[in-house]
Parts: sequence; C-alpha cells; structure tokens
Amino acid sequence: MLSFCIPTWNRAEKLRLCLESIGEATKGYPVDICVFNNGSTDHTIEVLQEASMKYPVRVSTGATNLPFEQSYANAISMATQPWTWTFGDDDRLLDFDSLFPLLHTDVEFIHVTESTRAGAEKSIYPGTLLELCKSIGWIDMTGFMSGNIFRTEPMRAVMAGPRLGVYGLSAFPQSLAALEGFHARKAVLVDAPIVGLQDEEQTPDTIERWNANGTVMKYAAVSAGLKLLQSDGILPATLPPEFFRYLSGSFVAKCMHAFWTETINTSTKLSDAKWAEIEFLAGMFEGDIRPTAQKFRKTLDDYCDVCDRGMELVGSMEKLCAEATPFTYPSTYI
Repeated sequence: MLSFCIPTWNRAEKLRLCLESIGEATKGYPVDICVFNNGSTDHTIEVLQEASMKYPVRVSTGATNLPFEQSYANAISMATQPWTWTFGDDDRLLDFDSLFPLLHTDVEFIHVTESTRAGAEKSIYPGTLLELCKSIGWIDMTGFMSGNIFRTEPMRAVMAGPRLGVYGLSAFPQSLAALEGFHARKAVLVDAPIVGLQDEEQTPDTIERWNANGTVMKYAAVSAGLKLLQSDGILPATLPPEFFRYLSGSFVAKCMHAFWTETINTSTKLSDAKWAEIEFLAGMFEGDIRPTAQKFRKTLDDYCDVCDRGMELVGSMEKLCAEATPFTYPSTYI
C-alpha cells in the first residue's frame, strides 16, 4: 500500500529513532521502508542492518554524497507501493492509524502539518493541490518533506524527468516537483499531530548543514522552476499573496531577508542574476511588488557603496600613517 522513502546522510542515531517510530507505528500495515544511504561515513550501515532485522527496511547505498535533489529522487525510485511517503531522517512518525483510511480514497496528494503547528483537533481541508497552495501557502503545503504523501507514479515520473537539475538549484526541489506532478490532482491538508521533529530547535549539526549548502540563499532560486511551470500553463502569470505564505510570514520577504543578511555580512553587492530571482517572485504577486524590491536593492547597493568608500578612506589613512615620519621620543623620556 505505502512505501516510506528516506534519504539519509551521517545521522545514524537520529535515523535509528526515525526507523523505530515508523516501524512501531505501522506494525500490521502493508508498508515498507526504503532508505537511500547517501554515502554516509558514520555507523549508518550498522543502524540499517539492525533495523532490517526488526522492520521491513530495504536499503540502497550510494558511493558518494549526492546533492539533496538526487538523494531525494533516488529514495523515491526505491518505492514499491502505490503510495509514497517521503520522510526526513531526523523526524518521527507519531500516528499512522488516523491517516491510513485516506489511502483508500481518490485523493492523490496528502500533506500533514508538523506536530508543533497542528491544531488541537484533527481537521482535513480538500481541494486540488494548486487550490490549496493558493489558500494555505505553497511552501506550507509542500515544503515539509516528512509531511508529503503522494501517489508514487506521478512523482516518480517528475523525478526521472529533465527538470530535476533546475529544481535542485533551489532549497525546495520537492515543492516544485509536487506542483508539476499534482497541481490539478485531488489533495488534502491534514491538520493533526501525525509527524513530529526529533529536535524542537535547530541543532548545531543542522545549522552547519544549512550553511554548507547555502540553503537560505537558495530560497529565491525557486524562480527558475516556477518559470518553467508558468511556461507549461501550470501556474498563471500572477498569484495571490497567500500562495507565498511561509510559516507566519511571506516567502518573498524571507528571500529578501536572506539577501539583506548576506549583503550586510559580506559588504558585497549581489549579482544581477540573484536580484532577477527576487524581481521575478515579486512580479508574480497580484498587485506587483517589484517597485518595492527595486527600492530594497538600491538600499543594499547604497550600503555596499558606503562600505567601499569607507574602506578606501581607511586605506588612505593607513598609507598616510605609513608615510609619516616616525615619532621619536625625546631622550628625557627614555
């Protein structure tokens, strides 16, 4: 009925807890657990060997560490069941019983909210995937990988298609792929504590991974994938602001904040190509907020100009000081 698909890399103990949570919650159900080991160098192999003796775990191991989108695609390619549930190796399954009946309906995409954001009572919101993205938020509806459950074949086709490399330029290849494969298909949002995080706050390891991957600066790179979806007629030229809702704010604002932080930290102007990503997203807003984005860029560019001028002045002062006659103390002070 369902394959859990888990890409993992060097998180052996978190993976152990993840597999135990899935294995225990799904006992007696027709599921398997597919793990793509993305070139781990810790004791992940030993954890997988132990888990496969207790649960229906199947493993594929890569020789080298691949980019996320390839690891994600490889995990999905292992699915053997009509349904696939992608799962992060640092998350845990809290409840399967209440979700299982949905797998026997005509729904094709299911998203469950992360437990700390779930309502007190279980609620289900139906629509096509694009309709739900327009009302709930595209990233909120697809971005949390462990909340995505879908019919296997449509997603497998997207993952094997020519656009995976473009989607992988961004921090949300799974969200772009979901739109391509399921935009017009029946979907539901399940607001219930079904999936939880192992860590309530980001750990140093997670922060290090995000920084090494440049994840936050890849947010705006979704523009390349969104352009392709527009060219297909999947997305219209403009979308309501709700489409860009992200957690408690705006996805575009999140991108702009990342640009601000990068500019302040480096005192370096961002490239025209990076600003084109923001301008494209701002232009997708119904009402067009590109003028605001342009003012924002000018502010940051002006800041960099001031920093450059300041460094020039510091350099001039250092040169003048170096050329000045060294001061010699009078002998009476020696």
